[in-house]
Amino acid sequence: MALLMTDEPLDGSHLIVLYSVQSEYGTPVTPESAVGLVRADITSDADLKKLFGPGASTALCVKGGIASVEFDFTFEAVQDAAFWLNGIRSSVAPRVLPWLTLGVGLIDDADTVWGWQIQDCKIGEMDIEAEADDFLKGSVRGIGGAISPLSGVTPANIAGCPIYSYEILTTRNGAAFPTKGFKISLNNNVRKVATLRGTARETFKRGWDYLTEGNVDVTGEITRYRSTGVNMQADTIALSDLVLTATSLAGSSNITATVYDAAFGQERFAGGAGEDAVFTIPFEARNLVLTNA
Repeated sequence: MALLMTDEPLDGSHLIVLYSVQSEYGTPVTPESAVGLVRADITSDADLKKLFGPGASTALCVKGGIASVEFDFTFEAVQDAAFWLNGIRSSVAPRVLPWLTLGVGLIDDADTVWGWQIQDCKIGEMDIEAEADDFLKGSVRGIGGAISPLSGVTPANIAGCPIYSYEILTTRNGAAFPTKGFKISLNNNVRKVATLRGTARETFKRGWDYLTEGNVDVTGEITRYRSTGVNMQADTIALSDLVLTATSLAGSSNITATVYDAAFGQERFAGGAGEDAVFTIPFEARNLVLTNA
């Protein structure tokens, strides 16, 4: 029975999550590449405005504001970083994020597809998380534009197995730096910008006009079983280059996340009877470079 003819629920085995890189704004392409092992959370937002007036306790009008799409992909296990690279700005001109077309939907057992093709997307935020005795995990969030029906696509997955903690190394200034957990967060501070237009649009008439990148903000947190030895009350703040290297033993993936000029802002110690004593060290950094091989 086709998808739209029944109320029977469909689980994640029916999920489609794909992407492709656009050549420019306003030129969507068929999404073909797998995003990865994700839980997809997509919101198409009408940005409703409710207006009240004198002499009436109920709303006089509900009007749509600036329409947009927000996407949030949670990776329970990271296989490679190909999709993630689209959240890193180029170090050479043009120093902007690439435009993406996303395809998110469902395909039922009769091969009937329901879904959204979302054009003009940019990745705004990313988290990369490694924890001892667990998979490399993370999340990617961003903003998109006009939606059209998803068609002519085939579900896809990344072939390689995900990275586990024994395949991850962490270093500080080129030296071994064992950790219990390592989290890196990047915020491109992408914001929707609307204008009073010079000409009327044919489509996406209530949509934003620009997705403008702001400052690149890199933060993170490390957990360890030993102190870093960094004096938080020193006259000057020491800077460190932190590197997380995740290399599949099967040779299917090699991901390197390098955090440049990281400054440790705090060191917190907590412990108690029957539990491991853990040091938690949040940091602020200048930049993040991500490679995927």
